Amino acid sequence: MELTHARARVAAPPVLATSLALWAAASCGARTEVLGAPPSRDAASEAPPHAPPDAAPPGPCADPTSRLIYAMGYTDVLYLFDPRLPAFERIGKIHCRGPSTGAPYSMAVDREGIAYVDYGGGTLYRIDTKTRACEPTTFDAPTAGFVTFEGAFAYVGGKDTLFGSGDTASGMMSDSILGTIDTDTLAWTLIGRYSPPLGFGETDNVVALTGTGDGRLFALSAAYSVSSMFIVQIDPATARLGKRYRLPGVKPSGGAIAFWGGDFYTFVGGVGPTVSRFSPATGQIHRLRASVEDDILVAGVSTCAPL
Repeated sequence: MELTHARARVAAPPVLATSLALWAAASCGARTEVLGAPPSRDAASEAPPHAPPDAAPPGPCADPTSRLIYAMGYTDVLYLFDPRLPAFERIGKIHCRGPSTGAPYSMAVDREGIAYVDYGGGTLYRIDTKTRACEPTTFDAPTAGFVTFEGAFAYVGGKDTLFGSGDTASGMMSDSILGTIDTDTLAWTLIGRYSPPLGFGETDNVVALTGTGDGRLFALSAAYSVSSMFIVQIDPATARLGKRYRLPGVKPSGGAIAFWGGDFYTFVGGVGPTVSRFSPATGQIHRLRASVEDDILVAGVSTCAPL
């Protein structure tokens, strides 16, 4: 989700030559910048790229791309982001928007590679990430009782579940609700309001959601009162908020988040966004040199992603 969208004329990056070639390059010393680390140390030695995930299980997750991160920019171009490289690959233009449709506002991706995208009006669109075909659904957030929508899949109760978060009125976390959407019927089921309050300030809000294959759910949130962003874990059964992780050096803004391989990847800023990897185990943020000439607004990762 981007809180403020600025129109930008951008050139699409070239398609990656091959994932194998880039993976080899990354293995030979891709550098990252560690926020707050001594300048004399080599960040690459502290935070090497993740090893390739184990062989995918049979079924929907057998497609290697189902285990990576999808992202979309203001230009409606769909990208694939491989955290192991790290690098973006241009998939192609998505044609969903009509004359009154806004920019991409949120994106959730299921195990079949179907992306559920909201363009800011509360209507969900289904996008096939392989063919780039797009179709509107009958789901409408205002009809369900809230005015904004953020979505993510988490594997809960033996099935892929689409969770939705929205603000009912003022945009404050105290007015935000969590629920689920049945992807077959598009029916909305309310789970409840978030509790307890986030506690950082009255203008905290949910910027984006991300979920995991073992049933965890997280929100990226902007805390304007302390000039930073943070990640908070959400109980998917009760909407109760749990452990929080402050992201020092990441200023409040619109952005996107995806969980991959035990770490969180955040995409924050305008054209040529800042891409960072946050490790909850160490509390360190590693700024990645992943170039893309677009304003990344939304990201989604399926529950096939490695844990």
